[in-house]
Amino acid sequence: MLTRYTPELKEMVIDLIIHQHQSTSKTAKEFGIPLKTVEKWITTYNKDHGIYVKTYDPATKMETQQLVKTIIALRKENKKLRKELVKTIDRYNMVITKLPPGKHGRHYKPMVIPADLMEKDTSDH
Repeated sequence: MLTRYTPELKEMVIDLIIHQHQSTSKTAKEFGIPLKTVEKWITTYNKDHGIYVKTYDPATKMETQQLVKTIIALRKENKKLRKELVKTIDRYNMVITKLPPGKHGRHYKPMVIPADLMEKDTSDH
């Protein structure tokens, strides 16, 4: 069964969705029009008004490819830097001291002290 809709109804529905930002599905339901039909109207309107046009742009494709290459290179560099950081921490054998109990304000920050500068604890526990 093929249903014909008047151009005025199409324009009203399109205006509600595009210009008044109403929900496509709610508008279709409100007017008793199948959602797919309303979506086709919107797609046609957008194409006719140059709002939604899929075009192939080689410059954009090349730019995207370059960005992907850059991201890959940066991820490799980050991985390398993380490994170097771990090695550096191990080499200097850094120890992070704990905050005194109850002293968790912004003025009390943990200190990083090389292990060889820490006093050896010789007391019996």
